[in-house]
Amino acid sequence: DPSGANRPVLAEGMIPITYDGTNWVKADQYGAYNNWYDYGNQKWANAVMVTSTKRDTYMNADVGTTIPENDILAYFVWIPRYKYKLFNATYASGTSAQVIDVTFENGTSTTGNVTCTYASNGAETCQNKANGNWYTHPAFTMINASGNKTELKGIWVGKFETTGSTTTPTIKPGVSSLRSITVANMYNTGKLFRSTNYLTTTGANESDSHMMKNIEWGAVAYLKQSNYGLGITDIGINSGGTITGGGTGTSYK
Repeated sequence: DPSGANRPVLAEGMIPITYDGTNWVKADQYGAYNNWYDYGNQKWANAVMVTSTKRDTYMNADVGTTIPENDILAYFVWIPRYKYKLFNATYASGTSAQVIDVTFENGTSTTGNVTCTYASNGAETCQNKANGNWYTHPAFTMINASGNKTELKGIWVGKFETTGSTTTPTIKPGVSSLRSITVANMYNTGKLFRSTNYLTTTGANESDSHMMKNIEWGAVAYLKQSNYGLGITDIGINSGGTITGGGTGTSYK
């Protein structure tokens, strides 16, 4: 892949998919990258979790097999690890929208020359924080409750708002979003995607799922604002109100 993006890392039970113009079909996890994704042409990698009764079927299915909407529990998009060039390090007001310069990183390498630490109150301390310097996006560093760090090759992000219920959540287009619940309930709901209802036992044990953090939303937004996304073109407004996916018909695909 000439873009240098890390190949997506699937938890066991996730099914790689691509859109063939009519249907979502199983993509080739091990074949040519552009059978599945092509970040240089703004095609980001997608994957789904499916119902437990069909999971083995799709895990063993041939590439190109259609994955019907009824069998899909959740859609995800891969955000590969990257660094970006600082463009407003002083938080100046009145700046205009611009394309964010992004460079994908290999494996779990940290090649940015800006480093930042955060105090318990959120106060930021950075070295080399200046416009033109490069910062490995901090969303790709996961810190557990003990303060131990794990560097990630990328993160899977829900393609739509969470849907379904707090006990059987989904991530699907064209339905009502899950809303008007407490943060505590959403926290517990987010963890359910790391269970055997959505993944194999191995997949559940090797995964972390959680309510999205601001810093992870930022990683998606910055990639969108780069040449690998829409750049300075705004994402379309969701004209469906509380219906996920936005737009009309199957435009979300």
